[in-house]
Amino acid sequence: MSKVDTGQPVDCVVSGWSDWSECSQTCGRGRRERVRTVVTPARNGGQPCPVDLVEKARCRLRPCAIVCRIGHWSEWSACSANCGTGVQMRQRSAKSSDRRSECPPHQTEKRICVVNNC
Repeated sequence: MSKVDTGQPVDCVVSGWSDWSECSQTCGRGRRERVRTVVTPARNGGQPCPVDLVEKARCRLRPCAIVCRIGHWSEWSACSANCGTGVQMRQRSAKSSDRRSECPPHQTEKRICVVNNC
């Protein structure tokens, strides 16, 4: 059975807000939203529907795990001694996956080197 339009003003009616959506991220900061829908549109000069049918908010979950990417070792340095026993060094760095977090400082390796006897 359809309703007959009597020409009387009909105000807009909207539903209540839905539940909040899941956060857009599984860790760290994200966004979520909830919506409401038009149940009855305004007619004949009735109160118009609200513009805001979607509400957005930030959400923050547990911190994301930090992944430190370890770089390749550099070449060994020249021997620290011109003759006899000396030391050679090499190093590598680590960068965090989020570029803001701390990773262990440069890693350094040392080894003994022997140059012709003095």
